[in-house]
Amino acid sequence: MTRPVPATSIAAVGPVSPADHALIERFGDALLLEDGLSRNTLDAYRRDLGLLAAWLLRDRASSLASATEADLRAYIALRHPGSKATSGNRRLSTYRRFYRMLARERIRPDDPTLTLRAARAPARFPTTLSESQVEALLAAPDASTALGLRDRAMLETLYATGLRVSELVGLPTVSVGLNEGVCAWSARATRNGSYRWEGRPRAGSWRICARHAPSCSVRAHATRCSSRSAGAR
Repeated sequence: MTRPVPATSIAAVGPVSPADHALIERFGDALLLEDGLSRNTLDAYRRDLGLLAAWLLRDRASSLASATEADLRAYIALRHPGSKATSGNRRLSTYRRFYRMLARERIRPDDPTLTLRAARAPARFPTTLSESQVEALLAAPDASTALGLRDRAMLETLYATGLRVSELVGLPTVSVGLNEGVCAWSARATRNGSYRWEGRPRAGSWRICARHAPSCSVRAHATRCSSRSAGAR
């Protein structure tokens, strides 16, 4: 059973016509029923549309139902200087879903977002550790204790093999040949083609890195790629 979500105060973003207000609430109700979105997500959709509706009324004497492609381009250009690409693309996604609904329900005959293109986000590269930083991290656990010995074994295995964390926590002991110095691993697929991992949660494994990083002056944000990149000799 779905739980009704209180409407956010659209008036807080500026004057909005009653017709636009009704369309925004209708859109929010449709998203709740179709996708079961959270209250915060629905509020974000309403806020994006409320800001657009207020601008259309104030600067274009127009409304959401009658906005043209040129209107949307002008508004997107207006918001672009103070927005990240991700924020702009989120707003564009909101407009696309909204106008698809209007076209589907024949509130308007066209979709003005069809030719609008998403902003290109800058490339994001993982922060990697140097080899000396990785060596310091590997030496950080106290191998004289059971916990430290376990931590060192996990860190050494990550560094030596380049395994993903999900692969490490699902690694059975029979796959590790201590005498031969080899590690054999294969994924086990379930019926739906996905992989099932067993063992320590991935988040718990990365807490090991976070626990030992300060002692060896490693301040870089650790990611899966950090250890794999440093381990690729």
